[in-house]
Amino acid sequence: TQKTGSASESLISIFNEQYSMPVDGFFILSQDAFVKLVDLMDGVDVNLEEEMTVDSVVYPAGVQTLAGDAALQYMLKREDGVQGDIDRLVRQRKVMAALFQRLIATPEKSLQEDSLVPLMNGSTPIRSNLTSEEMVELLTGMAGITPANMTAYVIPGEVASSDSVNYYSVHRAELAALLNQAFNPYGRTITEADLQVKE
Repeated sequence: TQKTGSASESLISIFNEQYSMPVDGFFILSQDAFVKLVDLMDGVDVNLEEEMTVDSVVYPAGVQTLAGDAALQYMLKREDGVQGDIDRLVRQRKVMAALFQRLIATPEKSLQEDSLVPLMNGSTPIRSNLTSEEMVELLTGMAGITPANMTAYVIPGEVASSDSVNYYSVHRAELAALLNQAFNPYGRTITEADLQVKE
């Protein structure tokens, strides 16, 4: 959120303009707010590919309950190249799925306004166009969804290089098909011409 163009409005504009999709509601966790939320939930359960040490705490490979700082470090670990970025996105998806499971499994902690409100104010707020009441209502409504019924997608594309710079080149036709299949509740077909992304 500190880099030019990374304000929540700029992020939402990617969906509104580049993907030609309206965004009705959103919330964005800063890193500090994420750590606080994970700790509020008593950690998240993540299957680690290898041993990890954070602040002298050793987390062996396998399913471990990570504290907020450890979960953030795991998500931000990055190898070189575009594949390193993709691997990091996969780790982020794993951690966010684990956090969501905790949120809906422990409503006595997560679905109380006295838990959410402190995370929406202060120096590390959750950025959102939803009120705390609306966030509680959203989580309550999703509490019956099992992890088996949750799906995460990676934008279709491939790694490409130009002038010694690595890129992730989006496959526009496949992206338009994916958006229409899984992310378009409004009925108007999204075409390749609607997408303001280069391939």
